[in-house]
Amino acid sequence: MQRSERSMSISIKILPQEVAEKIAAGEVIERPASVVKELLENSLDAGSKKISLEIFGGGSGLIRVADDGTGMNPQETELSLERYATSKINFLEDLSSLQTFGFRGEALPSIAAISKIEISTRTVDLPYGTKVLVEGGKIIEVKEIGRDTGTTVVVRELFFNTPVRRKFLKSRNTEIRHIIEEVSDQALANFKTAFQLIVEGKQILNFTQTEQLDERVGQIFGKDFWHETVKVQAEVFGLSLSGFVSKLSFLSFSRPRQIFFVNRRRINSRLLNHAVYLGYGEDLGHKHPQIILFLQSEPKEIDVNVHPTKREIRFADEGAIHHFVFTAVREALKIKETEKTIELSKPEPHFFRPIIPEEGIQTAFLLPEEKKEPKVVIPHFWQLHNEFIFAATKEGYIIIDQHAAHERILFEEALDKTPRESQQLLFPLTIELSPAEFQLFEESVVIFTRLGFSLRVFSGRTIVVDAVPVSLGRFADARVIKEILNELVSLPQVPTKTLEEKIAASYGCKAAIKSGQELSPEEMNFLIDRLFATQNPLLCPHGRPTIIKISLEELERKFGRE
Repeated sequence: MQRSERSMSISIKILPQEVAEKIAAGEVIERPASVVKELLENSLDAGSKKISLEIFGGGSGLIRVADDGTGMNPQETELSLERYATSKINFLEDLSSLQTFGFRGEALPSIAAISKIEISTRTVDLPYGTKVLVEGGKIIEVKEIGRDTGTTVVVRELFFNTPVRRKFLKSRNTEIRHIIEEVSDQALANFKTAFQLIVEGKQILNFTQTEQLDERVGQIFGKDFWHETVKVQAEVFGLSLSGFVSKLSFLSFSRPRQIFFVNRRRINSRLLNHAVYLGYGEDLGHKHPQIILFLQSEPKEIDVNVHPTKREIRFADEGAIHHFVFTAVREALKIKETEKTIELSKPEPHFFRPIIPEEGIQTAFLLPEEKKEPKVVIPHFWQLHNEFIFAATKEGYIIIDQHAAHERILFEEALDKTPRESQQLLFPLTIELSPAEFQLFEESVVIFTRLGFSLRVFSGRTIVVDAVPVSLGRFADARVIKEILNELVSLPQVPTKTLEEKIAASYGCKAAIKSGQELSPEEMNFLIDRLFATQNPLLCPHGRPTIIKISLEELERKFGRE
């Protein structure tokens, strides 16, 4: 077989330096938050005690990071813009013992290649500072200036010369949320440094210096956090673990905030996540814990160069790390075991709890004789284990997942543009939000109001819930607002979904009747009526079935009555 003309024309070439630099920059700089991460880490490596960040246009217009660190002299400033230039590594062996986040020469050339950048800096031993202007990776101007000790980096028009990458940026508010999360992460891991974030001229974050991790956690997540979590603290030779995980009584049906830091660097780790879940054992069930854990290890025991952004790492002894984290979490939960409320289920005489059909139940589910003789009591309607609803039909029976059914109902209500009725709370609830949650709250408050929530800002990042949707009935929980916001800022972005659709899906899941909740006959009746009034009663918003149908023929076959 002969090769095609196209395949024969292909040849290997060395890319022009300008193209190669832009490709390399793309591996490190995915979005404005990537720039923020690199610049903050540079400031931290310079020993800064105060870092100020200012952004415009979601970060693609302007990012300004100013610090009071050691600064750079003129020669170092120019070298910092060259690839492979660094003040942190001299020999190959140094890579296995890095104690820093990175080095000036690692990120700055990548940022400079796809933006217009200005660096002004000064060291304490020089009477003057240095200012460098760079455009698309080319140095335009270098001059002496007067300024205080420290460094200020201004990045303008990010991706101006790579329009395809700029096109794939998300909305301004989404990019701002990513930046808020990045600053919060850095502030968590570096609590002895003050951080300030200004967005479009408005101060969003202001974390003062603290001496303890607990103080910084309180600054970010608020006082409710202490009520919902237990402290984890453990140390063995060469390893230490500190942080917080959810109490057994505050586990969530969906995955909440889960953050891991290793040597002050936030990472993603299935190994650590599995160890935490194993620590809960059978108490976890199908629920998920909130996690904020900090692991410190000898640098030589960790490979941080698995991924360009260093979000993933490799441990030299994964088994030892896993056992250490698992044991620490298990012991932390054991300390608070007395706080756990143990509920003993009442013995019942029957496997099923019979429910007497009443007027208004979906007549399609009832046997013909029941329709003709409504006064005849035949138990064809049950709730199994406070989780599933069994209903008889003339062809057999159906099983309804009460949570999935209610989830579908609430999801479609949330997408309906019709404003929903509210029920006032006897005692308004105050909720303190994290920075990212509050930014999302401001963006979505109109949607929540239409759903039937009455919300207002009390002060800072504290909101007040005065009313909840009437449709939630006795299952109304005002704290569902925080659960929804927390889920939306924690989950990966789904580009095809609008904010309204994301809120609708989360609202349906968080506010729905839970498995294990006992329903009255009237509530089951109402639930089924509302389910069959939806556009798609057979599936929940996540695609799981809400109803399973079992025919009499299938049932008879299982009992060998063919």
